Amino acid sequence: MNIFKRAITSIFKNLGKTITLLIIIIILGSMIAGAISVRGAIDSTTTNLRNRMRPIVSISKNFAAFQEYTDENFDWNNFDMMTDLPPHATMQRLTAPDVRTIGQMEHIAFYDYMIEGHFYSFEFERYFPEEIPIQNTWFNSEIPYEPKDFLVRGINSSNMLQIEQNIITLEEGRQFEDHELTPNSNDIAVLVSVGFAQVNDLSLDSTFELHQLISPPEVGFEVIRADDWFVDENLYERLSMTFRIIGLFDVPIVENLESPTVIEASRMANNYNAIYMPNWAIEEFNERWLTSVRSSWASIGEDVPIFLLTAQGDAVTFNSAVTPIFVLEDPRNLEDFKLAVAPNLPDFYEVNDLFSAFDDISVSMETMDDIANWALLASVIATLLILSLLITLFLRDRRHEIGIYMALGEKNNKIVIQILCEIMIVSFVAITISLFIGNIISDQLSRSMLETELLDRQNERSNNTWHEHSVFERLGIPQIEMTTEEMMDAFDASLIFRTAGLFYLIGGGAIILSTLIPVLYLLKLEPKEVLL
Repeated sequence: MNIFKRAITSIFKNLGKTITLLIIIIILGSMIAGAISVRGAIDSTTTNLRNRMRPIVSISKNFAAFQEYTDENFDWNNFDMMTDLPPHATMQRLTAPDVRTIGQMEHIAFYDYMIEGHFYSFEFERYFPEEIPIQNTWFNSEIPYEPKDFLVRGINSSNMLQIEQNIITLEEGRQFEDHELTPNSNDIAVLVSVGFAQVNDLSLDSTFELHQLISPPEVGFEVIRADDWFVDENLYERLSMTFRIIGLFDVPIVENLESPTVIEASRMANNYNAIYMPNWAIEEFNERWLTSVRSSWASIGEDVPIFLLTAQGDAVTFNSAVTPIFVLEDPRNLEDFKLAVAPNLPDFYEVNDLFSAFDDISVSMETMDDIANWALLASVIATLLILSLLITLFLRDRRHEIGIYMALGEKNNKIVIQILCEIMIVSFVAITISLFIGNIISDQLSRSMLETELLDRQNERSNNTWHEHSVFERLGIPQIEMTTEEMMDAFDASLIFRTAGLFYLIGGGAIILSTLIPVLYLLKLEPKEVLL
C-alpha cells in the first residue's frame, strides 16, 4: 500500500481523532483568518478611500514640529523682537525653483504654485450666497467704516488647476494667456466670481482698484482700530493697483452641507470672494509694500523693526511664501511620491494630501490593524502550542504503528510524509471552512468596532472649537467631507485572492510546523524505544 492510501485509511480508521483535529483546526484557523481578513479589509478600504480622493498634493511647513524644535533650541527669555531675528526668519523656505524641480519628478502629471495675499477696498462688498448668510461666518463682525479685506490667489499657469479639477467653473470669459502671466505694464488680468461681480456692478472687461494701506510709524496699536485710521490724511501711503476682469467663475456648492459651521461657511465665503491673478502681480505689490514700510520708518530716522518685516517676509529681502500644487498621475502613487520628494524638501516641510479628510477612519483603522496584528501573532502561537500537543498525543497512541514501520525498514522520510498527508488533508478541509467563518466573524466585529469609534471621534471633534487651517484652504481646494455612513460604505472586508493566499500560507505553515516538531522528535528514537 502506498503512502497516500495509508494516510486515507488512517484518517477514516481513526474517525474520532480526525473529527477532533478538524474542529480544533477550524477554531484556531478562524482566529487566524479573522486577523488576516481585518488586515486585508484595511488595505482594501484604504485603496477605496484613495480612489475617491482627488490626486492633488501640496507641500507646507509642519508648524507643530517647528514649534517643538524652537521651544527646545531657542532662548526666548533673551529675545528682543525689535532687533533679533526669530527662528522662522532664518530657516530655509520652499521657493519657486524648488517647486519647478519637484514638478519634473516621476508621478507628477501637472503642477503649479500660488502666492497668496490680501488687498483692501473701501468700495466693494463681499458676496454671500443664500447657502452661507453673513451671520454664519466670522465676517459678521465687520465694522462699516473699515475697508473690506479680499483674498488674492496667485496663478502661474494658463491651465488653471482650479478649473481643470472642477474646484471652480468658468462661467464667462477665459483663462489667463501666457503673456499675462509674465510682468507687463498693462492692466493686470484677474478672475472673480459671478456673485462678487454682481454685488459690485462689475462685468467682463471691467477695471477696478485694490489697495494696500501703510500706517505711519507713530500710529500705535491702541488707535489702529479708531474710526478715522483709514482716512488718507492719517495714512502714510495708500498703494493702489488696477485690475481688469477677463473671466467670471462660480464655486460648486459642497454636497451634504445643509447647515455649515462657521468654519465651513467662512471657508466657502473666502472662495466666493477670492480673486485669481498672476503671481508676479502679488510679488510686485508685496515689494511695493516693503519699500513703503521702509520709507515710513526712514522718515522718522529709524530702521524697520524686525518683527514687522518677518511678519510679511524676511528681514533682508521680501520673500513671498510659495504654496505649490501637484497633481499625481494616480492617487495610489502618493506614498511613492512622498518618499521620493522627502530629500528635496527644506527642514520642517512635509507633503500634504486630501487624505487628511479621512483622518477619523484612518486612525480607527490603525487601531484595528494593531489589534489584528496582535491577534494574528497570538493565534499563530496558540496554533503551534495546541496542535503540537494534540499531535504529540495522537502519535503517542500510534507509537506501535510507527515503531512497526521503522522495524520493517520503512524510511523515516516516508513516515513523515504519511503523517503530514494525514494532517494536511484534514487541515485543508478545516482551514478552508475556517477561512469563510473567520471572514464573516471579522467582518461583523470590525464593522461594529469601526463604526463605534468613528462616531466617538466625530462627536469629540464636533465638541472641539479649535480649527487648524490646512494648506488646501489657502489654495481654495475643498477638503473631502464624508459622513460616518459614507466612510463605512468604503469599508470592504470581502475575500480577495491575496487575503486567501496569505491565510493558507500562514495557516498551513503553522500546521506543518506543529506536525513536524513532534514527528521529528519521535523519529530520532530507535524502533525498540518507540515500541516500549
